[in-house]
Amino acid sequence: MTEQEFLRQVWRPYDTVTIDGMTGRVTSVCFSTRSVKASLSKDVHDWFKYDLIDEHQSIKGLPDDDALIEDLHNQIMRKDKRIEEQQAIIEKQNEKLAKDPMDGLKNLRKAINEIGGSLAAKQKRIAQAESAIDRIHKYLDERGVPKTEEEEV
Repeated sequence: MTEQEFLRQVWRPYDTVTIDGMTGRVTSVCFSTRSVKASLSKDVHDWFKYDLIDEHQSIKGLPDDDALIEDLHNQIMRKDKRIEEQQAIIEKQNEKLAKDPMDGLKNLRKAINEIGGSLAAKQKRIAQAESAIDRIHKYLDERGVPKTEEEEV
């Protein structure tokens, strides 16, 4: 393998290299020294220069780099579009507040009034339920029905 071929290769961990007729796995690559650390057998783990490498094969089954780059680019573009849409919403709200600063307070007051109205309605229903329970107890007392242990407490 020439130096140019070495630099043009896409190196991945566990790629297969053939050196002097022995096939092994790449464990590391150093581009500054243009060499690979390969495990040719259980006993042979060493750095080999580019000119000793006879053949290099990338591992199969992994997506190629162009597909990865394209996928990442598409993800970035989707995120950018989402950020732009959110920024447009923020700018629209800022324009509304700039036109009428009291508008935000009006919306807040409206929300508070709605919550207050809901709470008043719930309190009214609770009072009606308590009143109904009291009438039931009064009716049972008039009829002479004995009280349960919970009612006596």
